Amino acid sequence: RKSQRNHIVNHAFQLFIKQGIQNVSMIDIASAAGIQRRTLYNYYNNKEELAMEIMKCTYMGDVAKEFYQEITMESGYKEVAFYFTRLYEYMVIHTDVVNFWVQFDYYFQAGYDNESYEAFIMKNLATPSSFARSFLKGIEDGSIKPIYKENYAKYFYAMVMAMIGMAQRIIF
Repeated sequence: RKSQRNHIVNHAFQLFIKQGIQNVSMIDIASAAGIQRRTLYNYYNNKEELAMEIMKCTYMGDVAKEFYQEITMESGYKEVAFYFTRLYEYMVIHTDVVNFWVQFDYYFQAGYDNESYEAFIMKNLATPSSFARSFLKGIEDGSIKPIYKENYAKYFYAMVMAMIGMAQRIIF
């Protein structure tokens, strides 16, 4: 069952980065994966659910490993800078993933329920523990302004989106 799910995710990922999420149907995904539509629907209710699964796999998989890696530097700011440097290095190497992230953000920002989208982002992408600890350490040691403490997850999300935008311009 897990291998079938991975098979579907891999084919959907390729379709999404080549054609854009908005241009891909569940029929297209089933066809590319070589499965019946009903089999696809046994795993995913719609392409939005599948796209969110891919986002979790790409971001919370390899990328999260960098953000969950514990580091110790003289200031929280330097630790945060380290994490973002690693994220940038990952994006330069994994251009297909950056392409998917751009497609994902465009699709869900443009026409999907924004409350569900923001809830998904905040729950799954904007709360890596090592980053959070470094960010809060920076506030405590004075290397990051204390005004950011209350909504640090939203600031993190904004910083990641800015980096993805920058990487997109550099890479593509």
